[in-house]
Amino acid sequence: MKRVFIFTTVFMLLYCLIAEYSTAYIFEGFNSESSTVGFKSSGNWIISEGAIRYDNPNPQKYYYTWFGWNGGENPGGWAPALNQSNYFYEFTVSVIVNCEKMPDNKFYGLYVCGQQDTNNQTDIVLFWINLNGYYRVDALKKGKWEFYTGYIKSGAITGKNDRITILKQGNLFRFLINYSEVEFLKLDNHFGGSVGLVSEDDAKPWFDNFEIVNLAEQQPVYKSDSGSLNISRLDVLNAGGLSGAYRASLKSNGLEPISFNLVEAEIFQSPEKFFSWHDIFNKISLSNFRPSFDFKSNIMQLPSVRQEDNTGAIKLIKMTLNLESDDNDVRLKVNSFDEYIPDCSAVDQNLWLYNRMKDIYYWYDKLPKIDSKKYSSPETLLEAIKYKKLDKWSYITNKNSYSSLFEEGKYIGIGYGTKYDDKGNLRISHVYPKSSADRAGVKRGWKLLIVNGKSVDEIQNNNLWNEIYGEDRVGVVVNLQLEDLEGNIVEMSLLKEKVKIKTVFHYDTFNVDNKKIGYLVFMNFLQTSEDELENVFKYFKQNNVAELILDLRYNTGGLVSIAAHLASLVSGDDTDGKIFAAVKYNKKHRDQDFNYTFSKKTDSLNLSRIIVITGSSTCSASELVINGLNPFLDVITVGNTTCGKPVGMSSQFFCDKVLQPITFETINDEGKGGYFKGIEPDYKISDDLTSEIGDPNETSLMESLYYLENGKFSSGSRISDRTQSSVYSKEQSVSGFRKFIGAF
Repeated sequence: MKRVFIFTTVFMLLYCLIAEYSTAYIFEGFNSESSTVGFKSSGNWIISEGAIRYDNPNPQKYYYTWFGWNGGENPGGWAPALNQSNYFYEFTVSVIVNCEKMPDNKFYGLYVCGQQDTNNQTDIVLFWINLNGYYRVDALKKGKWEFYTGYIKSGAITGKNDRITILKQGNLFRFLINYSEVEFLKLDNHFGGSVGLVSEDDAKPWFDNFEIVNLAEQQPVYKSDSGSLNISRLDVLNAGGLSGAYRASLKSNGLEPISFNLVEAEIFQSPEKFFSWHDIFNKISLSNFRPSFDFKSNIMQLPSVRQEDNTGAIKLIKMTLNLESDDNDVRLKVNSFDEYIPDCSAVDQNLWLYNRMKDIYYWYDKLPKIDSKKYSSPETLLEAIKYKKLDKWSYITNKNSYSSLFEEGKYIGIGYGTKYDDKGNLRISHVYPKSSADRAGVKRGWKLLIVNGKSVDEIQNNNLWNEIYGEDRVGVVVNLQLEDLEGNIVEMSLLKEKVKIKTVFHYDTFNVDNKKIGYLVFMNFLQTSEDELENVFKYFKQNNVAELILDLRYNTGGLVSIAAHLASLVSGDDTDGKIFAAVKYNKKHRDQDFNYTFSKKTDSLNLSRIIVITGSSTCSASELVINGLNPFLDVITVGNTTCGKPVGMSSQFFCDKVLQPITFETINDEGKGGYFKGIEPDYKISDDLTSEIGDPNETSLMESLYYLENGKFSSGSRISDRTQSSVYSKEQSVSGFRKFIGAF
C-alpha cells in the first residue's frame, strides 16, 4: 500500500470527545443526566436549576470548603493514583462561575492537585476570584499555606458568568479568566491529584459548565517491550498546502487511538468537531508542550510521552522522531528519548514575555519586531523592547522578593536609603528601625563614601548601584565606609537580612496658631500599610488634627488601592463615591478600564487643604495622591519636582518571576494626568538631609509649618517663587525593583 503524507502542522488533537463521560473529556452541565456522574448534591453543595450551588446557612469565619469531581470507575477520593480516573496530572479544567448572594470580598473558584500525602496532610492549589474583580492563587502543601499572588485586581473579571480556566503542564500552571491569561506560575512539588470547586465558607456562588480535558490521557504512550507508539489522535492540518512535497492520505479511524510501530507506520486522521477548548488553547503560547514537526529536518518532537515498560510502570519522557519518506513509504524512527522535565526555559519565557507585552503593554504599538529567541533571558529582552522614551519603570523581579515586599512589607538589604544633597554629597536619607544599619548606629545625614571597595563616584559613573551591594540573599556581607556628621570616618561590615519596612515611618503633631497640625512621613503603599494608616489617622482624629502635612519625599509608590485609602482618610465624606483615579488601559483592553473612588472612613480628617512634601523619589501612587486630591482640596506642594509617573503596572506572574510592565495610565476626576515631567512644587527647596526627620527646624517641615501659620512661605508666595533654594538634580543610577524599594 502506498503511504504518502503532508504535515504542515502536527500536534495532538486535544479536542475530541472519546466518550460522553470518559476521563479524557469530562463535561458537567449539572442537569439530571450529567450531575449523577461526578458531582452530586452533598451537604451545602446543592445541584438545582442547572447549576451546583454552595450555600452554607451557618458559615464559620475564615473557613473554606472544596468539592472534588468524583466520577468515573475509580473515584479514589483523597488518595488518587495514576491509574484512577480522578487523578489528573496534565489537564485543562474550566468552569463558569457566578455569585449574587454574597459579600463581594469573598472568594470562590477552582482547586487542583487535591490529595493527601503520605502523612495524611492535604496538598491542594486554589485559584480564586471575587465580585470585586480580584483574584488570588494560593496552595496548601504539607499543612503549610503558600500565598503565590496576594490579591490582584483584574479587569478580566466581569463579576457575572465568569469562565475561569486552569492549564497544568507538569509544574507549570496557567490561569485564564474569560480566556485572558492572568497568571503563568511554576509551582514545584504539585504533581497531580483530584480537581474540583472551592468556595469560602460564607460565600454563596454557583458553578456551571464544568469541563476537564485530561491531557495526560491524550499523551502518546510508548511501550518499551513492543517498540510501539500509541497516540490518541494526530491531526494533519491544511493537507496539500505544501506544493509537491507530499500528498495527504486521510482515512477514517473511528474513535480508536492511532497505534504504529516506530520502524514503519501509517497515520490517519478522523474528522473531529472543535469546541470551546479550541479558543482556550489558541491562547497558549508555550510551544514546548505541543508536538511539532519540522519540514526542513523531517523531525517530529513529542515533548510529553507516557512510557510504559513491560511491567506496566509509567514515567514521562520526551521523544524525537525522524520521518523518512519517499513516493512509496513513510517511516517513523526514534532519534532519542530522555526523561521529560517540564521547565521554564529562557526561550519559552522570552516567547511568553514578548507575546504578553504585545497584548497588555500600554505602549504595545511601540514595541520593535524582534526574534525573542535571540535574547539570553527575559530581563535582557524586556530592556531591549520597552519604550524607553517614556518607560523608566517596567522591570522583572523574582516572585519571592515581590511577595515579601507587597504582602509582608519586607525586603532583603541592610536598611537605609540614600540621596544626593545640594552639594553633590551622597547622604543617608533614612534608616529603617531594627535593621542592620540601625543596629550599627548609622544615622540620617551621614555621607556614604565607599561600598564594597568602590567609591561613590566610581559606582555612579559606571552605573553599578544595582549590583554593588551584592546578591539579595540573607547573610551577604556589605563593607562600607561612611562619614558621620562630626566628620569622623566610620568603617563597618553589615549583613543583609530581611528588613521590615515601616510604611508609616514617622508621625507627630504640632500646635500652630491654636490649631493642631498632623505630620505624617509615609514611605510605601503596601498591603501592610492599611492597618498602619488606620492607626495613625485614629490618633490624629482623637487629637483633633485640623491640618495635615503629608511627607512623601521618599515614597516611590505601590498599590493604587492603598493610595485611594489614604486619600479617603484625608478628604472625608464630601468626596465619597467620587473618582480618585480613573485607570485607562491600552486600546486592546478598554473594556477593563475602571475607577478607584473615594470612600467614607470612620477616622477621615475631612480636610479642605493639605501640604505635601515632595522630592524626586515621590513617584507613582504618591503622585496619584496629589493628582487625585487636587480637584477636591487645596493641595500645596513643597520640596522638589516629583519623578513623573502618571502610569501604573499590572503584575504578571510567570515561572518563579514577576513581570511588572506599564499597562495603564491614570487621570483624576477632572481628566487630568500625563505629568511625565513630574509635578512641580509650589515652593521648591532642597532636602535638608542633615536634620532629623520630624525636626521642626528641618527646612521642608519648617516651611510647611510657616505656611500654615502665615498663609505664605518665608520668602514669597507659593506660586511666584519656585527658586527659593538651589536644588541639586543628581540622582543615583538605580533601576527596576531596587528603585521601587527606594532603599538598600
